[in-house]
Formats: sequence, C-alpha cells, structure tokens
Amino acid sequence: MKLTFLILLTLAVSFCSASDPSQLQDFCVADNQSP
Repeated sequence: MKLTFLILLTLAVSFCSASDPSQLQDFCVADNQSP
C-alpha cells in the first residue's frame, strides 16, 4: 500500500516538474508547502 502511494507521489512530482509552469505550478507549490 505504501509502495503504491510512493510510486504515485513520485509520478505526480515528476509530472509537475516536467510540465510547463502554468496550471500545475500553483498545485505543486501549494503541495510542497503543505505540512
């Protein structure tokens, strides 16, 4: 269960990092600053 979550989280971060800073930038920045 944790492995699946880590894989999905890694894919999400990679997707946010690879995409152009437009719509996903706000989500990624907010996600990184959340506790």
